[in-house]
Amino acid sequence: MNGKNNPTALLTDKSPVNQKNVGFDGDKGFDFLLYANDIRPGLGKSNADYLIALEKKVNNGTARANDLLKIAYKYDSLMIPILAGYYYRKAALKSPDEVKIWNNTGLNFFKSIEQVSTPEYIQYFTMLAIEAYEKVKKMDPSNLDAKANLAQCYIYTATGMPVEAIGILKENLQVNPDHKLSLLYLAMGDKRIGQYDKAIDRFKRLIELDPGNVYYYPYLIGTYKDAGKLNEATSTFEKYKKLEKDPEFVSRVEALLHDNNK
Repeated sequence: MNGKNNPTALLTDKSPVNQKNVGFDGDKGFDFLLYANDIRPGLGKSNADYLIALEKKVNNGTARANDLLKIAYKYDSLMIPILAGYYYRKAALKSPDEVKIWNNTGLNFFKSIEQVSTPEYIQYFTMLAIEAYEKVKKMDPSNLDAKANLAQCYIYTATGMPVEAIGILKENLQVNPDHKLSLLYLAMGDKRIGQYDKAIDRFKRLIELDPGNVYYYPYLIGTYKDAGKLNEATSTFEKYKKLEKDPEFVSRVEALLHDNNK
């Protein structure tokens, strides 16, 4: 996991990958079939047999859009976004006006970014997500989550906060001032470029909107720490400890909080 959306990673203030604007071919860059073969033994016999039968149709050219969707749904249900995205995209290319399929494509490739660690693969899955989400934005501009994730993909491909991404996120907030993804991504960007007060306000608003969700606390703790507000960071960590049920996460956040090198 690369930590782009991992709140404990934000304590170290990792910058996004600096990527060049390169030519993009969505069918090249990752060996999806090899990956499918590698993971298939761990899926269980019934799941593997089901997928093998459908994937044979793909390999011999007889697969219809519905067959591709069946494969995508299965990988989606198994929480394997790389392959779910791959087959959703194939189905979307056969049914290019189906916005729901493009949205599922974008969401799964967006999730895939978290599952790879090399800059090349991060770039590859980011570009696949952008391809899909740009279609969703055009066909369904009311889908604020898709637009927010698109903006976050633009941020992944740049240093700092690209103007286009900021514009999309702020447009979302004009429609819904409490749109959580837009608030989160703007806050993350504020933190990255050192606008700590703005980031703190937005992370605090997210906690107000969803007080039982521990996800936002490490972001706020890390931002307080970077801003030199150690008392606030410590008091927020004490609240976080009472909410977080996983002691490993608590230990990780505590270690980063007290690490003066971070």
